[in-house]
Amino acid sequence: MHMSAESLSFPIDVAPLARLVELSWPRLRDLTLTGRYSHASQASSTASLVGSMSRPRSISIQLTQLADCPRPMVLEKHKLRLTDMHGLERFTIAYPNPDDAIFSAAGPSLRRLSLRDYPRHYTGALTTHMYEMDGMAMPILSSCECLRILSRMSMPRLEHLELVYEADDREEELLVHVASAYPHLQTLELHQYRASCGSVALRFDRVSKLLSSVKTLRTVHLNLDYTREDTTALDPDWPGTQYDDDDQEYFRWPSSTALVQYGSALLQSLERLGWCPVFEALYLLYFDACHHEGQHRWVRFLPARYPGREAERVDWDDDYQRLYVVRTPSSLSQLIITLHL
Repeated sequence: MHMSAESLSFPIDVAPLARLVELSWPRLRDLTLTGRYSHASQASSTASLVGSMSRPRSISIQLTQLADCPRPMVLEKHKLRLTDMHGLERFTIAYPNPDDAIFSAAGPSLRRLSLRDYPRHYTGALTTHMYEMDGMAMPILSSCECLRILSRMSMPRLEHLELVYEADDREEELLVHVASAYPHLQTLELHQYRASCGSVALRFDRVSKLLSSVKTLRTVHLNLDYTREDTTALDPDWPGTQYDDDDQEYFRWPSSTALVQYGSALLQSLERLGWCPVFEALYLLYFDACHHEGQHRWVRFLPARYPGREAERVDWDDDYQRLYVVRTPSSLSQLIITLHL
């Protein structure tokens, strides 16, 4: 099938990757790899497979990295002349190397770009510890590295952007770039983490102000690294105050009461600043510590111009999350009840 296949999708830890690389794939346009590297040679095989695609349309590489190896390249410089990346429309990659040649070649046709983590970092310290014990690493980009990547790319058609990063002193510059560089941006998803407890990160109100200049956005997903001071100011009875500073999983997440106030404040701030009339919804990530296993849920806040209130429960992003749809009413209690349905 290698002479006629147009799409490949498989978990890298069970696929005969070395054998696949030996074959030619003249019609391959869509490639999806998931899982985790088991040895360093798989990284070079992945790059060879990407380099064999003459006119790729979609590339998704979501792989957990080896702890003792640097972030691998997806496209080597010497393969640039063999691969035409100008037609690439969708590109998803976990833990990218900022110096990867693909970021110089891709861009003109890109509509969706995701610089993400795999698995999701917000699933907690336990997941991270399990992977580290197994010789794996999850090297999230810094906001400076994200900015380096985006600055190398010209993406006039970009409609969807996802960034996962550890905040540093260039985070604001990164968001200013995002707010000004993409005239057709419709959906934005930001996952902000602090490099360490107490390190620098933009507050939610500053993030909303920076994003308010993007007049084309329809949806925004925000997973912000709130501080203990932020959440206790909004909800003095928040259970996270009962835990030690070492227990990051609990006090990093706001209570439902605080989350409602965050969402309301963000929407009101954006609407006061005259945000775009096509905006449909704001999503904030919520951690339900009351659940026996702990669950992450995207909570959707609708602008005031949407009448009524609706609630539904659906799967989201193939992670252990649930999406709750709510409208921001004048009575905050209605939202809090909906969160716990």
